[in-house]
Amino acid sequence: TNNDIISYKPLSLLNVVSSNKEYFTRREIESADMARLLQGRIGWPRDSEYKRFISGGQIRNCTPTVDDISRGLALYGPQVSIIKGKMTRKRPQHVVAKPRVSIPSPVLNFHPTDDATADFFFCEGFPFLLMKSRV
Repeated sequence: TNNDIISYKPLSLLNVVSSNKEYFTRREIESADMARLLQGRIGWPRDSEYKRFISGGQIRNCTPTVDDISRGLALYGPQVSIIKGKMTRKRPQHVVAKPRVSIPSPVLNFHPTDDATADFFFCEGFPFLLMKSRV
């Protein structure tokens, strides 16, 4: 029946920069932009390193503050240049090969040229045995 139909309202969970700017004054936005610009000029250090540089006074004649860096992160999110350089693929661990298992002779008598492989894998916690053979 028509009473059983449930209506859904569209919902967007994406943050848009223009909506984020509504929470800050014009001066705070300009200071956050200046902090982001300076971060790019010194080579896109991580936000934690950049905050340490600013709070420690390691950059001379620098107007942005640690709060400006935090505001820039709240306004624009993490900088793409930082993410691309820091999130690289790590080398996987080496898998040690196990010794092969000898096949009983009755199987070899009936299938002398077949190449068989077997492997265990887990799907949602359940073990499965996968066997393949080539003639």
